[in-house]
Amino acid sequence: LGDPHNTENPILRLMGVLLSDTIGVHEKKKIMEEEFHIAMTMELESEVSELCNLSEGVYKRGLSNGLEQGLEQGLERGIEQGIEQGIEQGLGRGIQGAVELLRESGIDDSTIVKNIMKKYQLSLEDAQNYVYAANDERS
Repeated sequence: LGDPHNTENPILRLMGVLLSDTIGVHEKKKIMEEEFHIAMTMELESEVSELCNLSEGVYKRGLSNGLEQGLEQGLERGIEQGIEQGIEQGLGRGIQGAVELLRESGIDDSTIVKNIMKKYQLSLEDAQNYVYAANDERS
């Protein structure tokens, strides 16, 4: 409905006031009496209070749904990232183990680089990083 304070149309103003989640019950009653000359009976006060509770309930439900969706999406993304990182770390350890085994078998570094490039579809730079990282760890 927009801002209940800034509207020319009296019907929209009244609806905006009644459904506003930023205007309290007491203020709503005051506006209805002073601006719209609506006498506040017990029944009408009760209905205004219900409308206040309704708008607050709708707001809380929307907030709750938004939080729930955000949490679900965050968890999904976190799980996906965790799986990806786990796979990458596991693959890295596997490649490092292969480099060590090939070295122990007497194979030179340049051949190891070629072999792991082919086996694991690595770029030359990535393969060299694995081989030379294994060199650094041995030192």
